[in-house]
Amino acid sequence: MKRLLLSLSLVATLFFMASCTGGGATGLVGEWGLTFFEWQEYLNGELVDGDSITLDPTDPNTDDDMKLVISHIDGNDYHFISYEWSPKQGDWKQLANFTTTIEGNKIVYDDESVTFNVSGNTLTITAEESEVDEDGTWTWRDKNVYKRLSAPAAEKPAEVPSMF
Repeated sequence: MKRLLLSLSLVATLFFMASCTGGGATGLVGEWGLTFFEWQEYLNGELVDGDSITLDPTDPNTDDDMKLVISHIDGNDYHFISYEWSPKQGDWKQLANFTTTIEGNKIVYDDESVTFNVSGNTLTITAEESEVDEDGTWTWRDKNVYKRLSAPAAEKPAEVPSMF
């Protein structure tokens, strides 16, 4: 169950990181602002049935070994199948099927959500989960803040000598 929760909380991050790094989770580098807007385009209908997002288990920069495959899309509801890498089998092992709803910059699953916000040069990814137990209701929140790397300064155009 904990592995399923991990896969759910990573859904948004996987969308984002797959577009940042070409599928390998090597970190958020480069002009992530453009990538974020590309990610928004994905959520506006560019993802199709059968698309998959993979964190490469052979990538030395990550311990993640997961793959999400979109089984089908129904409006704002995305139906996923999650897999984890099985070193013994040398193949992917199915973990679970689940459905998540994408609402603008927020991905929602039952009592869990992940939200992306861009403000100036700052990207904030907030994961939130609520749970009710015998002691009441508690909310777990994890916030990651990333700063955009500054773009290289544009080259100053050559000055044209004045004729006067």
